[in-house]
Amino acid sequence: MNNFERLLLGFGMCMPLFCKAQVIPQSRVVYYDKKGDEVLSRQQAARWSQLVYRDSVGGVVRNYAAPSGRLTDSTQFAHIRKHIEHGTAVHFRENGAVWYREQYSNDSLRQRVVYHVGGKLKRREEYDKRGNRTVEECFKENGESAKFFEFSQMPTYPGGVNALLRDISENTRYPAGALRGATQGKVLVGFTVDKTGHVRDVNTKSNMPASLRKAAVQAVERLPKTLTPGTQDGEPVEVHFVVPVTFSIR
Repeated sequence: MNNFERLLLGFGMCMPLFCKAQVIPQSRVVYYDKKGDEVLSRQQAARWSQLVYRDSVGGVVRNYAAPSGRLTDSTQFAHIRKHIEHGTAVHFRENGAVWYREQYSNDSLRQRVVYHVGGKLKRREEYDKRGNRTVEECFKENGESAKFFEFSQMPTYPGGVNALLRDISENTRYPAGALRGATQGKVLVGFTVDKTGHVRDVNTKSNMPASLRKAAVQAVERLPKTLTPGTQDGEPVEVHFVVPVTFSIR
């Protein structure tokens, strides 16, 4: 075997190693509208996310509000696509100050620390590997202990969830065409309960006929009552809901 043949053999043996190498994206930006659907540009977006990869699956996701471009939160992930949080998550106030930090281990919350507007410690929670809370403390701005309360509270509808579903059902009008064609099925309707407790941004991504999707959206839009808004650490926040609207011929 001459030197040229040895060179070809060596190159051929190395080729599979090059073929197996993974191309890891360094960073990409994804834009979203109010419904949470991806859009093409920042001008169309209600928010956007910057995904910064450290390997083929994990990294940091930074979320920004539109149109200001304000950083709202930054979270470390072991697996971004599967949404497995691992490391530190930091959430920011509108003025850019840190609101709260959370520490995760393989998608399990281990610690949460919350700060007053002025930056002083407001809350500390710690959790064991099983998710049991082992430390729960709240503090006033002067550093004195305060009564502990849950960090997250979901919006509430007068009469509860059953009353909410009942009112949606009573608001539902079966489209005549769908009724004649005996078209039945379930439509999942998403909506946002804003900081004042009002329902907005009602939408559906169902593959059901357009007439049923429209009727389902209208049923939610006709809700007669205002909800008590959801809160995080006692502060009103927007919360997204998904409810089923069923069309059934009996």
